[in-house]
Amino acid sequence: MVKKFTKLPPSVDMLIIQASREYIEAGNIQPVFNILETLLEPENMKNYADRVMLTIDGYNSDSRELCEIPEVRKWLFELDRKWPYWFYFISPHDCLTLKFIAFTLSEIQKDSTGQVFIDGDQLVKFMLDHFVPMNEFEDRGLITEAENMRISQKIENYFKENAKPIIFNR
Repeated sequence: MVKKFTKLPPSVDMLIIQASREYIEAGNIQPVFNILETLLEPENMKNYADRVMLTIDGYNSDSRELCEIPEVRKWLFELDRKWPYWFYFISPHDCLTLKFIAFTLSEIQKDSTGQVFIDGDQLVKFMLDHFVPMNEFEDRGLITEAENMRISQKIENYFKENAKPIIFNR
């Protein structure tokens, strides 16, 4: 059951959280952070596991990938610093959100054709950094060891299936 003050529906197929360019350019993580924080309530955790998607709005006319935009990188870095629980909540069926987060929080490079990529070491660093919060969930009794293993397998499979070195094919 969702607590009444969260204003989140008790059951969803997918929770899509959209951050506006206005929030990003103002460095305002609070509206998105407030929603994400409610997911950590014990009543919400199971209902939203594997059902969250993060989108960014307002950059459609920008030719750069979102992960190349300094304001987006800074905004997501700040959000991730306060809320690093993506692995538990992000849908494994959404092939872009977690990849976007990984690229935006990692050192990116461009190949000779202009495609953005991250190297394997950056991906490993991102994954290791974000497995720590899952271990903390287990240590605090919020998830079981089996659930932690399921999440680890989900993330490993996700990146195996979406491990092209470029963020998107153009």
